[in-house]
Amino acid sequence: MFVEENDYVVTPNDYTLIKELYQGYRQYCSEDGFKPVSKVNFTKRLRNFNVIIERVGGNKLAAYLTKKLSS
Repeated sequence: MFVEENDYVVTPNDYTLIKELYQGYRQYCSEDGFKPVSKVNFTKRLRNFNVIIERVGGNKLAAYLTKKLSS
């Protein structure tokens, strides 16, 4: 899945904007020959994986995911 292959992890405090995640997801699909789902379905799939989705900074939608730190 996109989240795991791109080293994202669920976090309680740090988030990434859905807009940024979705752009990366579409690029991932394009490079790997997959058909991307809509942004709405992408967000629903994240919720199904127990990722918290909330509005932040006004009206921006964010997922509480962040890139793993390199060891």
